[in-house]
Amino acid sequence: MAKLITALNAYRPRIDYAPTIDTETLSEYVSRRTSLNAGTIRLILYELHDAIAFFASEGAPINLERVGIFRPRIRADGSFRIGFRLYAPLRKSINSIDYFKGRLIHPRNIGLSKEEYIALWNADHPDDLIEAA
Repeated sequence: MAKLITALNAYRPRIDYAPTIDTETLSEYVSRRTSLNAGTIRLILYELHDAIAFFASEGAPINLERVGIFRPRIRADGSFRIGFRLYAPLRKSINSIDYFKGRLIHPRNIGLSKEEYIALWNADHPDDLIEAA
């Protein structure tokens, strides 16, 4: 007998991810939108890494306008980490379904109830049913 999580994993809506954008691709994109060449932008991104590491090690939060805030943190066990809080308007636009232009897997299943996922699974898998709770 299958479990509900099996049906959710099979039928839930999810993003069909495009290839990950690397530093070179990002640099070329920014270069096309600015007067800077891609090599300069790549160096700036590398320097940004070093700057975030340096200022975080000094205990300073780093606010990148229109991106977010990096903030050094310490856990109760004494270990350090960097927290990141995304810039609110950026988060709001990214979280809007109207903003998203990528591909979705099972978009028709957005908003289905637990019972509807079970029904989908049971229709496709009559030999491995999920019993409704």
